[in-house]
Amino acid sequence: MKETYKELLSEFLGTFIMMLFGLGVVAMAVVFEGAKGNFLSITLAWGFAVMFGIFVGGYSGAHLNPAVSFALAATHRFPWKKVPLYALTQTFAAFMAALVVYLDYFREILRIDPLFPKQQEFLQRFLLSQTISCLGYLIKYWGRSCCYSSYLLYLITLKELAPNI
Repeated sequence: MKETYKELLSEFLGTFIMMLFGLGVVAMAVVFEGAKGNFLSITLAWGFAVMFGIFVGGYSGAHLNPAVSFALAATHRFPWKKVPLYALTQTFAAFMAALVVYLDYFREILRIDPLFPKQQEFLQRFLLSQTISCLGYLIKYWGRSCCYSSYLLYLITLKELAPNI
């Protein structure tokens, strides 16, 4: 197996595991209206989710986020040619984890919203809301990536200009 494929698979699995645990605990807390989860359980589960994602995705460096890949490339610690592949893999893994959580909690969603399965409402809600949230997610995701990367570049430049700070 090519080295790049191994890295992408590692990155996919790490991001998938992280998002699966993180989104799963939030879904559990929301769907069961706080009876099976609270702020502490969500916080702890996200911490463990990141840890498990790093363990699983360690072969590739466990970036788990396009902002990390972009920042590493901007600081010449990661090749630019791999950034688009990593970003697409991480985004795809996050969406696949969200799909698994959605399918797992589908019955509870029906219990909360009994009108959900009607065909027209389903198409309207799913297609429209997913398109809008997907665009918003991408804008937020890439906006944060640019913000964090520019801050990291600022810190590196500051360190080079004033090494004694």
